[in-house]
Amino acid sequence: MTRRLTVDDVVRQPLPGMDAPARAQFTRDGRALTYLQGPPDSVVRSLWRHDLASGERTLLAGPAVQPTLARDEELRRERQRERGSGITDYQRADDADVLLVVSAGRLFVSHDGQLVVPVPDVQDVQDARLSPDGRHVAFVRSGDIHVVAASGGPARRLTNDAAPGVFNGLAEYIAAEELSRHVGMWWSADGRRLAYAHVDERAIPPYAMQHLGDERLEIEEHRYPLAGGPNARLSLCLTDADGGPSIEVDLGMAPDDYLARVVAHPGGGWLVAFLPRAQNSLHWLRVDPDGTATELWIERSEPWLNLDDDTRLLTDGRILRSTERSGFRHLELREAGGAFQQQLTEGDWVVTGVAHVGEAGGEVLFLGTRDGVLERHLYAVPLGGGEPQRLTREPGWHEATVSDDGQRWVDTWSSLARAPAVAMRFREGSSSVSIHQPSATAASLDLSAPELREVRAADGSTPLHAALYRPTTSAEPPPAVVWVYGGPHSQKVANQWALTIELHRQLTCQLGFVVVVVDNRGTFFRGVDFEAPLWRQMGAVEVA
Repeated sequence: MTRRLTVDDVVRQPLPGMDAPARAQFTRDGRALTYLQGPPDSVVRSLWRHDLASGERTLLAGPAVQPTLARDEELRRERQRERGSGITDYQRADDADVLLVVSAGRLFVSHDGQLVVPVPDVQDVQDARLSPDGRHVAFVRSGDIHVVAASGGPARRLTNDAAPGVFNGLAEYIAAEELSRHVGMWWSADGRRLAYAHVDERAIPPYAMQHLGDERLEIEEHRYPLAGGPNARLSLCLTDADGGPSIEVDLGMAPDDYLARVVAHPGGGWLVAFLPRAQNSLHWLRVDPDGTATELWIERSEPWLNLDDDTRLLTDGRILRSTERSGFRHLELREAGGAFQQQLTEGDWVVTGVAHVGEAGGEVLFLGTRDGVLERHLYAVPLGGGEPQRLTREPGWHEATVSDDGQRWVDTWSSLARAPAVAMRFREGSSSVSIHQPSATAASLDLSAPELREVRAADGSTPLHAALYRPTTSAEPPPAVVWVYGGPHSQKVANQWALTIELHRQLTCQLGFVVVVVDNRGTFFRGVDFEAPLWRQMGAVEVA
C-alpha cells in the first residue's frame, strides 16, 4: 500500500537516493579519487579519499561542528544553488596532488593524500584560488586580494583599494547569478601572475530587503542591479603574485559590459571574453602578462548569446570552443590567433559540456544529447574531426569526470526508476569499479515514476517533451496542475532520478491531482530556434 507522503517528507534533505558522492576528481597520479559525501540522512558533507586498488576510504576533512555562516557565504552558496553544508567544495591543483578547502573563513590544505591541515594565521576568507603548482593560495579578505604559501607563512597583500561598494577578486551579483561565473581571480599557468576582477558597485542604488520570517525584523541592503538601471563597473587587472603595482587591462569594454570568461593561456597570460549588455556578441581577446590585449575574434548570435564553460587551450595555443553558430551548440577548433580551423561535431543535437581534452590521444570527450535530449551520454570525438563514439552504455542521465590520461572516468548515472549510482569505467573492456550503489529505487519507495510523453506546442510547430504524474485516486477526470519553469536555461523533463524524487509533485498526486511538467518552447538544449521564441515574450509563450 502506498505510504502517504507528508510536508515533512517534501522539505527533508537530502531526498531519498540523493546521497551519492559529489565533485569527484582523480588524484594527480590516478590511483585514487577524492569526493564529497555525507551520511545517507544528512546534508553535512565531508571530503574523502578513495583508493581505487584497495577500496579503502580515508576522511581528509570533515566539520566537527557546523559553523554559523557569514551572510556573504550564505549568499554565495545560494547563487551556486548549494543545498549542502559542511565541506561544500574543494580544489585540486592542476600540476600536483594538493587539495584546498575553504571552511568557516579558513584555509585548509592536503598534500599527497594526507589529512588537511590549516594554513596558519589566515581567517575571514571570502574566496580562495589554489595556484596550478599547489604552492600558493590567493584569497580575498575584506574585498582585497592576498597570497600565502600553502605550507604557511606570512601573507602578502596584493590590493589595497577595497571600500564600501568596491572589491577585488570576487564575482559580482550578475556574474554569479546570471552568467554562472562564480570566480573573480585567475592564476596564470606558471603561477607567477594573477588576473582579477576589480568591481565598483557604487553607482547601483542600495536595495533594502526585509527578513519578515525571522523572530526579529531585520533589514538587509544590497546593491541589486535593476532592469534598465546601472550595472557594476568591471575592469580586469593584473598583478605579480610576489607583490607590486597592479595593471588595468584595456579590453575595450563599455561601462555596462560584463566580464564573462577568463582562461589561463599555456603560453602565458589569459584568454578573456566580455559580453555587451545586449548579450548578442562575445568578444574574445588574448591578454599578455604585461597587460597588452589583442582581440582574436567575435562570436555573434541572435536574439542572445548563451555562455558556456567549454573553452580549452591546447599546448600549441589552439583553442577548443563550443558555439551555437550553426543553431546547435557544437565543438570547433580555432588557431592560436583566433581564426576558425575546423568543426568537430555537428547535427541537430547539442554538446552540453567538455569533459576532457586528450592531446596525446588526439580526442575530446564531451557530454551531449546526440541520443536524445531526455538523456545525457559521454562521447569521444577525434581532434581531427570524425564520428563521435558513445562511451556510456546504460540509458538515463550520465555525469562524468575523466582521468588525466583520458582512459577512465567516474560515471554518475541515474534514471526515472533508479537513484544515482557511481562507478569508475574503463575505455577498454567492460569492467568497472563500483564507488557507490543507489540507496533507493522507485519501487522500494513505493513511488510511481512519471511517464514521459510528447505533446504539440500551441502553434503545432514542434513536439514538446512532458512528464505525467498520475494521481493515486480514481477520480475521472482528475484536476490538473501544470508545473512549469519556462526557461530560458532550464530543462525539467528527463530520464533521471531527480524527476521521480520530486516529492512535492508526488504529494500533489496523492491528493488527487494529475501533474504535468512540460518543457515549453524557450527551454534549453534543443537549439537556438527552439529557445528564441521567449525573446521579449516571457510569460506568453510558456502559458501557450
